[in-house]
Amino acid sequence: MRIFADEKKQGTERISLETGWKRSLAKPLEYPDFGEAQAVCLPDALAEEEPVWSGFARYETTFTAEAGKQYLLEISDAYEGVEVFVNGISLGIQIVPTYQYDLTAAVKPGENQLAIEVATTLEREMSTVPNRYAEMIGGATKPTCPSGINGMVDLLVR
Repeated sequence: MRIFADEKKQGTERISLETGWKRSLAKPLEYPDFGEAQAVCLPDALAEEEPVWSGFARYETTFTAEAGKQYLLEISDAYEGVEVFVNGISLGIQIVPTYQYDLTAAVKPGENQLAIEVATTLEREMSTVPNRYAEMIGGATKPTCPSGINGMVDLLVR
């Protein structure tokens, strides 16, 4: 189910948030202390850049809001769990795409801080541990899941 089932009839503006992001990483035991942020575009290439990394990826950007409007966020795909923050307020954790969040209650007129944290499983990191079963059947142990935000992030404004 989409937040705005029929965007055009409802006068909804869809803004793609592909650029302007900074990504920082934290291993599970380091969380919430993230490392140095680096600029990224979405969809992110985290899985290729860090093939055996597991932990939390934090994506941060800003957007400008107007009073009296409704703001919704749609993340088409990310691996695994997603938590969204607006101006430091958590809007909850979701574990199944498409991730949809109503930002309206946390948005203020003017500039707003948007952060998306994506928690991965240990699958990528554990791929470095020998797997005797996989070796017995002639397979290699390698990560199969993507990592971070590997879809698009859109802001829907009505």
